[in-house]
Amino acid sequence: MRVKHSTGIYASFDSFIEVSILNNNSLLSEQKEIFTVENIDACINRFVDNAKEGKRNYEDKIKEQFGDASDDVKNVFAHANWLWAMAVNDITVDGKKRAVKICMPENMTVGSNHFFGGFGSAGTYHKQNKYWEIVFNLRLIRYLKLHKPESLQSAKQMIETVCLYGKYQKPDAEKAVKEIFTLREGKELPTCAMYNILLHLSKPEFYERIASDAHKTLIVDSFDVLLDPSSFDAKNLDEKIFEIRSKLNDKNGISKDFDFYDEEKLLRIWNPWMSDSEYSEYQALKYKKSIILYGPPGTGKTFSAKSIAESFVLQEAFKQDKANLTKYFDGKLDVSDKIHRLQLHPNYSYEDFIAGTQIYQGETRPAEGYFLKLCKRIKDDADKVPHVLILDEINRIDLSRLFGEVFSAIENREEEIDLVLGNFKVIIPENIYIIGTMNEIDFSIERIDFALRRRFAWFFYGFDRSMLAQIIDSKRGTMRFKEEQLEKYINNAEKLNARIAAMDELGRQYEIGHTFFADIIEVARGFKGKPGYIEKIPVYKDKGPAQVIWNLNIKPMIEAFLGNKDKNTLQETLSDLEGIYFNVG
Repeated sequence: MRVKHSTGIYASFDSFIEVSILNNNSLLSEQKEIFTVENIDACINRFVDNAKEGKRNYEDKIKEQFGDASDDVKNVFAHANWLWAMAVNDITVDGKKRAVKICMPENMTVGSNHFFGGFGSAGTYHKQNKYWEIVFNLRLIRYLKLHKPESLQSAKQMIETVCLYGKYQKPDAEKAVKEIFTLREGKELPTCAMYNILLHLSKPEFYERIASDAHKTLIVDSFDVLLDPSSFDAKNLDEKIFEIRSKLNDKNGISKDFDFYDEEKLLRIWNPWMSDSEYSEYQALKYKKSIILYGPPGTGKTFSAKSIAESFVLQEAFKQDKANLTKYFDGKLDVSDKIHRLQLHPNYSYEDFIAGTQIYQGETRPAEGYFLKLCKRIKDDADKVPHVLILDEINRIDLSRLFGEVFSAIENREEEIDLVLGNFKVIIPENIYIIGTMNEIDFSIERIDFALRRRFAWFFYGFDRSMLAQIIDSKRGTMRFKEEQLEKYINNAEKLNARIAAMDELGRQYEIGHTFFADIIEVARGFKGKPGYIEKIPVYKDKGPAQVIWNLNIKPMIEAFLGNKDKNTLQETLSDLEGIYFNVG
């Protein structure tokens, strides 16, 4: 399904095929007749066959590899980089332009007509796999030039064929397609996010605007009750999602042209916390039964824990009874009584949680704690839909002491355990799941007892640039900003945290959470209408919104982190970080 706000991206992709693939000209400059097989081969020879090894950054390597290349070869290579970046929204418009400019001849002007925000996030893999993504782009372009498509549509069909082979390795593919993915010494090209990006661009009426296979898998896992079991194994991942889409179109409250990322009722189920990990929190909770989300404050751990719990309970309810899916879309399925949250604090004890004593009519008697009562309640439930217990801020308490002798039963469910106190017996039901949250800044994971660590699956929640952008976008409403400054603000927040994570005296556990930076919207709202803030709000105006966020949220936190440093060292560090935060160059 085409995304309405991304019409420029679809048009640019079509223009690339028509201008560059069909007519050999540059899309990004005025150069003509540059897309020849010889120029593409020169790119492959420099970038693939004679790749520069070492830990230098990408830009330095490109300068070495293409320093003496002709302008035409540099221009062709720039298009492969443009194609890698052009459709995703987790690379900024400035970032996309930089990706192209470092490859173009220095004296050449790059137009701005083909740089847009993007139709979706490709996830971290797309960036980490950048080299191989561009290798694939070069080989795909070469294949298209050799096979000379006659029209835009025939070129798109060729691209679809190539990308489907990259994803599913169908043995009946033609030899020329297979050769795109064959490297030297018989090695195969690693999986690329470009396959999904190009499939959507080539045939958006069938392929979703989803670059991540992990996201596609989550959707299928979440809604597989809608699929025909007799043909399940015969269909590939994309075919299953297309079938799911057709079935979801019949549900109440779902628009005909819905989007998996924008439709709230769907997103609440398949990925409300927007993970792009191949091993998701849902999978870990299902098979490990206990997970912990850890990291610095302000990274959405509690919000994510609630979202994960709701998503997990809903999905399992659908799997137990397909009718529950219809009830959900009709607004008749309430799972709030299946989710339990406990805010832990230093005074909360084993006696409160498992069993203790209380005085009743002048006598002391044993009393069941919160967890024992919960286990009994769940055991007596008529249905076996999961219950999720959220233990918030486990860093504030010794979890091993909190559970006591019940601790071993976290792994061994349905085993009866005798408690010393009150002759109580406890059985942890199979259908109770535990999600803990932990601020690593208060209690490092390395200090946690190994027996505790192995009973949980651990997920680090750090600063997330794409999440910051999403929060800002959802909170801003109709507020108008100087967009280049708002984008710079998000970039600088990312750079500031990268610097903090790299510092010996701090590290990633001291990253400043994206929610602290997202307060920029509330702060900016207070400036709206004042002189200098009438039409578009400037983020970096003197004593403006960015300055307020620094003074209220960022600077005090850094000072607290470095409280044991001498005054001069503290001031030097603050100046360094402040320079990154306020850099608008």
